[in-house]
Amino acid sequence: MQRCRRVTFAAISLAALALTACRGKRWGEQIETAVAPIAPSEQESDRVDPSSDIPDRVPDGETPPQFDRRFSDVDESDLAAPAIAALDTLGVFDSIEGDRFQPSRSVRREEFARWLVLANNRLYANDPTRQIRLPAVTETPLFLDVPEDHPEFVYIQALGNAGFVDGGAAREFKPRNLLSRADLIALKAPLDLLPIAIEGDRAALNSTWGFADGNEIPEDAVAAIVADFSLDRDSNIRRTYGIIRSFNPQAPASRAEAAISLSEFGLGEDRREAIALVESGDLSFPTPTPTPEADPFREEGDEPLPSPTSEPEGTAEPIVEPSPEPSAESNDSTGEFITDEFEGDDVITAP
Repeated sequence: MQRCRRVTFAAISLAALALTACRGKRWGEQIETAVAPIAPSEQESDRVDPSSDIPDRVPDGETPPQFDRRFSDVDESDLAAPAIAALDTLGVFDSIEGDRFQPSRSVRREEFARWLVLANNRLYANDPTRQIRLPAVTETPLFLDVPEDHPEFVYIQALGNAGFVDGGAAREFKPRNLLSRADLIALKAPLDLLPIAIEGDRAALNSTWGFADGNEIPEDAVAAIVADFSLDRDSNIRRTYGIIRSFNPQAPASRAEAAISLSEFGLGEDRREAIALVESGDLSFPTPTPTPEADPFREEGDEPLPSPTSEPEGTAEPIVEPSPEPSAESNDSTGEFITDEFEGDDVITAP
């Protein structure tokens, strides 16, 4: 050990003598620069630590509001995590029980209709002109396969009353069908641009998106998908699926994809973002609940009439066969679909 210390000391001494002897010479200046300690520059000392970056809208001494992350199976690094947390804080996902969101699980059309109306009304709580009015529970159904006693009747009926959904000649919404990618855009885009702006044909579809599988997009979704292109970087397709060559319109949409699309509404000054609303803390909005229609012949003080226990003769609803579920098909972009069981239902989920 002593020999090593003497050698080390000797080496340091020789380096110091060489530096002194060469001071003022070009080579000596290079050595001096190499061994001299580097003092932090003014620019480096003024740098802000990214970890301490707090948005300007948060007052001094306060911390940014935190999202209510109740779903244990949604990792914070997931692309859809902020959207899922924000929408859940707004009460959009209150129908999901427990602490599992199951982001890769498929979505049924009836479920998405509920989320769509709730998300729109919560984001535009302070703008009555953008609210979707919920119908009375006694209103005549627009869709034969969504009667008054359907769990999501008020939301599906509200979309029909507002002109966002058309049941066609069959007057069907097909609530139990899985929500496809084409369905997602067909239902969501009209709430961003309003139905009057939803127009376009297959020629416009090819000249805008130019999807390789554009011919597979159902006719009733073409106009909405063309209109979605006008949202530019904020379009539902770009935000949800990114840059894609094929749209895979018949592939089932996942819960995570639905959350991303529902996290933003509108265009320009009318645009609303769920994440920004939660961060601002402005969450004072009423929970929309349907109310029965008022009886025009009922006077104040009268006792309410009891609800009929049976339908009068001749007024029974026609029997409607349930719509078939979409079958699981392979997808070139996401691979094979896997059928799993969730809460008793067979649903198709992408791996």
